[in-house]
Amino acid sequence: MDKKYSGIVMTGPFEMIKGFVIGYYLGAGKTQRPFFHVKSGTIRHDTLLGSLKTLLVMENEVTFCMENGMVDDFSKAVKHARHRTGISIKNIKKIHSAEFKFEHEIYNRELGESCKNVFKETPEGAQLIGYEPVEEKHEEYSTLTLRSPAHRYSYRGKGAVQGEFEPVVQFFFAVKQSKCSEFIECHDFKLNFEGKNKK
Repeated sequence: MDKKYSGIVMTGPFEMIKGFVIGYYLGAGKTQRPFFHVKSGTIRHDTLLGSLKTLLVMENEVTFCMENGMVDDFSKAVKHARHRTGISIKNIKKIHSAEFKFEHEIYNRELGESCKNVFKETPEGAQLIGYEPVEEKHEEYSTLTLRSPAHRYSYRGKGAVQGEFEPVVQFFFAVKQSKCSEFIECHDFKLNFEGKNKK
């Protein structure tokens, strides 16, 4: 994948920015639904798979991720409507890469196999870092009780996914929407910027 993205830092009331962004995409004929970041930094699962936009909320500043080819027209639209909306663009930064860390601890064989399938391969442009899962089977153990020495089955692992923004986002949601997602903890989605801010 060779699509490049930028982080647009906007100032103003969050709901106003959110409404403006959604309206802009609808007006531009974009079918993807934007997804939004909460203040803790963790992307919530409130989006359609394949949505590649994100808003990072920090007080009255919102960083909106957008394809570079759309940035100029979006900037013009914001300036044109500024006297009505009260929102503005503070700066624009090109995104170099994205990443998130994860870990899992599964004690069900079927879910363990599902987890294996999730991490079997990543989209082109994204890669797994430091991921060496450990699978343990103890068929000799009886059904788990207070006196049992361990689980009869376990599948544990941790690592990180790094790479280009779009494939990393796609993989993040593939993990979050998987059958075993309840047992995979995904940490904050991090954006890595490059170059100087563009105002």
